[in-house]
Amino acid sequence: MTRTGNIPFIGPLLNKARIAVRIAPLVAAAFPSDPLPASRVAPFSVGACADLSDPTDEALYRGFAESAGGSEEVIRQHRELFIPVTREAAVATKGMPIVDVGCGRGEFLGLMRIAGVEAFGVDTSECLGERLREEGHRVQTEDAVTFLESTPDRSLGGVVCFNVVEHMDSFYFLRFLRLTARKVAPGGCVILGTSNPECPFEMGVFWLDLTHVRPYHHATCACYLSQLGFGSVRTVFYDPAPIPLRTSNDGSSPYRAYAVVGVRSLPKGTVGAGAM
Repeated sequence: MTRTGNIPFIGPLLNKARIAVRIAPLVAAAFPSDPLPASRVAPFSVGACADLSDPTDEALYRGFAESAGGSEEVIRQHRELFIPVTREAAVATKGMPIVDVGCGRGEFLGLMRIAGVEAFGVDTSECLGERLREEGHRVQTEDAVTFLESTPDRSLGGVVCFNVVEHMDSFYFLRFLRLTARKVAPGGCVILGTSNPECPFEMGVFWLDLTHVRPYHHATCACYLSQLGFGSVRTVFYDPAPIPLRTSNDGSSPYRAYAVVGVRSLPKGTVGAGAM
């Protein structure tokens, strides 16, 4: 089940921020020191920005990720929600490739291949990149900004990233968004999927991942995408928390994740990608 939403006004956002501060002790109490099962930890993607150049550090982190990350089957179920967006972007851009930034284990690359969408991945992990190349995927091993800086303007059918932006600091994140806006062709899409800071459960486990830098509010992402020239910006909430929330009517959300979706404006008179 998903829920879609628009950008709220600043007043409700401030109220939710105050609520988040008040319920933080409740979240901590709900998750004491006992370890969490893998199903309770956010699906992993190191993104395309973390510095894991030391092979020992990467191996250590990959071990954590494989044990704590969601199953590939569950992740594919979540990602399938967004395949129609990529299909429409591929049609609107006449087959320009869509890049999966921080492609990780390649779940979304596999789904796009099944859907007939031309796509390739970018990830900092040479290990995962090599595995995906053996499976027939095209993958470049570099960070997101370096990749985008070397990509011609308006040459991509879309930029998608799941569980990536929470690994970016705010300066890197804004650089990433600006470059994305330049590189996506008219009619192309952007999909930013990440942890939902309005979900107390998700915030209770967010910092288990040592490479997480900060969460991003969906309204922040939607606002910046709109300012950077993306239209039809909307938010899709998914992955309900596995336990009931202890609070109600307080502005908190039962959904652990969201994705902000936007479409690059098309020339007048051209039919573009519709809303999901």
